[in-house]
Amino acid sequence: MRETIDFGIDLGTTNSAVAVADSGGSRISKNNDGWDSTPSAVWMPR
Repeated sequence: MRETIDFGIDLGTTNSAVAVADSGGSRISKNNDGWDSTPSAVWMPR
């Protein structure tokens, strides 16, 4: 049984993505809208 999860995060200037690796290879996780990447944005309240 695996005790760890191997993943990578691409924090791009325009889009960001997360990929997960397992014994079958790697796959990009989809966001809630079903897309492979999400627009990169940060909101900071005053």
